[in-house]
Amino acid sequence: MVHTLYRLEQAIRSSWGADTTCLNAKGLERWHRGNPAHGQCGPIALVVQDLLGGDLFVAGVSGGDEEDEVHYWNPLPRRYRH
Repeated sequence: MVHTLYRLEQAIRSSWGADTTCLNAKGLERWHRGNPAHGQCGPIALVVQDLLGGDLFVAGVSGGDEEDEVHYWNPLPRRYRH
């Protein structure tokens, strides 16, 4: 199967929901349709890694009005960069 970043982005965005977030019950109260990406970094980073390969990064983050939490992301292999 050939994956393009555009098709992958569209599939990811259409999959976001309260049922796919990795937020705990307290964090789930902050999830809403106006910000459907909230809490999706973990599940999506794992899917992207499965589909495209490469590494998975995770780091603690803090600041702003959010509680301390973690963020997941994928450093994409060079062949997928613009």
